[in-house]
Amino acid sequence: TIPAHSTGIIFVEFDCHGAAAGKYTGSLRIIPLNEWANFKRNRYSGALKDYPLELEIMDITLPDPMPANMFWQGISQDYVNKFQRLGQPILQVSSFYFPFKFDEKGNILSNKAPAAVKIIEQYKKYFQTAVRKDKPRFMVGYSVYDVFKRTALPKSIKVFTPEWENCWKNYFKAVCKVISDCGIAPTDVSYEMVDEPRIKYEKEYLTMVRLAKEAVPDARLMMTWGPLNFGYTVEKITPYEPYLSEHFYHWLLLGSSEHLEHIKRMNSTPGVKTGMYECNTSIRENLHTYFRLHPWRVYLNGFDTLGFYQFTANPWGQPGAVDWKVSPRGELTYRADDLCVPSIRMLALQQGVDDIRYLMKLEEKSNIPEIANFLQEYKEKVIKHSHNSALPAEFRSKAKELLKKHWR
Repeated sequence: TIPAHSTGIIFVEFDCHGAAAGKYTGSLRIIPLNEWANFKRNRYSGALKDYPLELEIMDITLPDPMPANMFWQGISQDYVNKFQRLGQPILQVSSFYFPFKFDEKGNILSNKAPAAVKIIEQYKKYFQTAVRKDKPRFMVGYSVYDVFKRTALPKSIKVFTPEWENCWKNYFKAVCKVISDCGIAPTDVSYEMVDEPRIKYEKEYLTMVRLAKEAVPDARLMMTWGPLNFGYTVEKITPYEPYLSEHFYHWLLLGSSEHLEHIKRMNSTPGVKTGMYECNTSIRENLHTYFRLHPWRVYLNGFDTLGFYQFTANPWGQPGAVDWKVSPRGELTYRADDLCVPSIRMLALQQGVDDIRYLMKLEEKSNIPEIANFLQEYKEKVIKHSHNSALPAEFRSKAKELLKKHWR
């Protein structure tokens, strides 16, 4: 809604699948609310204004966006389709979906997880008819270990005892078996051991990660490293490296020179994947610096995965959960029954994702001096001059001209 005598941004999305290259003309019709209007014989009469639009479809296919982890559980097909606009989805299976029971020695009594199986099968069904035929990837989280302590570890068992070791190993083996029995390869799932670990549990967490690796050697273990105030310096992170296959970093760690060096080292380590996430849900975050520039920071710093908390305001679909009519926090999307309603924040993030797709396409011909110089210029200044919100649009416009010139 735009108040009278004010202006507002309108995003128009076109589904161009199957459309031929060329220019298409049309108009965007604006009809004011609370004004007189009449429909008679399928014709509208009343206040309106038509704004002309021209859509140009180029005969060029951009690369798919990079993998994205938005710490999100699926609700419907439309949610998956919208998620794909931001990346190749990594879908969450809640740690609470593994309600295993153990005796006081740490031996498993019940290893059934019907809720986990159900949502995985649901995900697979969504991808059979998804807009893009991505191969589903999964993350079991949040905090597999912390949820284990809350829901499965008998109260009589104390940390660091042989019973604790036995119980944790048996629990993690059972989680991995459920995932494997659903037909998911070890390479297609990561297990978030702890979300933003606190340094006071350093010894416990390090021991836990080592035990998990011993229990299931081919499991991809992940830690989500919070900002500096959580206490995990690079010196404290380094002992985890032999056991972790994935590191997820808070974006503010880019401001730490020692963490930046660690990130670069992990990015060049074979078999290790990295990601960077933002997680402030304030509805007042800047659309340009926080949303549009996030994919730039992820890609230019060499991360494998774009992370963002979080994709939707009601990931569990419970009756009475927030929907599109209310915006209590700054999530990317809202819900209208099974439809996924994007916010302006999602569209700003999507602009950044598409910026990087243009950049990736141009990199295919970076041996051409004109393209190489252009890429070097904008890779340096878009982030350096983050206050200049016009730079990404300027990049996109010039990138389009280079694509027209060198791909025909």
